[in-house]
Amino acid sequence: MRKIISLLIIYLTTILVLGPCLSAINISNNENIILKKLNIIHVYPGDSIQDAIDMANSRETVFVHSGIYYEKVDICKSITLAGENKFTTVIDGNKLGDVVTTKCNDVIILGFTIQNSGPSGFDHAITCSENRNAQISNCIIKDNAGGIRFNSVSDSTINNCEIYQNLQTSITIYEKSNNIQIKNCIIKNNGDIYIGGIHISSATNIDIKGCQIDNNHCGISLVNAKYVNIYDNTLDGNSWGNIELLGTEAQNPSHVRIYNNKIINSPDNGILIQSCPGNIIVENNIINSNEGSGILILRSPNNIVTGNSLSNNKVGIQIKECSYNTEALKDENTFYNNGKDISTKKINKVLSRFSENLKLPNILLELLEKIGIFNF
Repeated sequence: MRKIISLLIIYLTTILVLGPCLSAINISNNENIILKKLNIIHVYPGDSIQDAIDMANSRETVFVHSGIYYEKVDICKSITLAGENKFTTVIDGNKLGDVVTTKCNDVIILGFTIQNSGPSGFDHAITCSENRNAQISNCIIKDNAGGIRFNSVSDSTINNCEIYQNLQTSITIYEKSNNIQIKNCIIKNNGDIYIGGIHISSATNIDIKGCQIDNNHCGISLVNAKYVNIYDNTLDGNSWGNIELLGTEAQNPSHVRIYNNKIINSPDNGILIQSCPGNIIVENNIINSNEGSGILILRSPNNIVTGNSLSNNKVGIQIKECSYNTEALKDENTFYNNGKDISTKKINKVLSRFSENLKLPNILLELLEKIGIFNF
């Protein structure tokens, strides 16, 4: 018993005397100095983020201190990758493919500037594939080919990110992704001939809320997306239209609700609904100063448009190749100072096909529209 007590006293004394020294010892990994303490691996300028990720155990945190890190990062386990400051902690992909990729569940990425992906359409700042519970927050995504790409991702969030000056699409959600929230993001000045803003394709249960989406090629684009809510956003000056829902004969966006948004200043349309028969609700939006139509409904019958305020648009609501009760639209929405509140000219389909085949000059097309033969 005396020996056991003596050994315990020696052990406790060693811990008390040497403990502070031991805690200050750095762990070297491939000549990179990385400190691991309390389930946190610290990375400093000159170290490798990838080495730290490889060292980490599941559920641990890799904490990256301010600096510029020129590398591609592959997150292959369930960890938190955290930057010290989103303005000063930079992952630069050096124009070599995706900057950050992950294919595992329960990954958190926060507090970085992520920039300089490769130049191709397949290169992004962050690519998540076949993940569940990915969380990307408080990041700056800039100067990449594409921003954030979700492919077959579920139960995930993009929150409080600034996404700008990317050549193509800021956020792409597609290929069977579901249960995704995009919230409180600033998305501006993205895209050239590409979407630029948010593109949702073949995905379900998507919420886009509280975002500022300005001056992109297109603000929000939906193709074959189901159960999408777009609300409490501001879309301003997106050149190819602020919101567009595009369907085909085989695939259509459906069960989409667009409400409580401010949709303004596009040189094209505020909202375009094309080939989407039914299950679209557009309500309680402010739709102002769009150079095309506030709302253009093309080949899309049986949708609900109510409670919207439409002002200073070329046309408040324009309806083509489908029919709506115009009196109900006038009663259920507010119109002020539009070039025309509601346009519902009937279409002569024979003349329309004829004009398309002959490719009539624009001046003649405009004349035919003015005299009421058909809309283009």
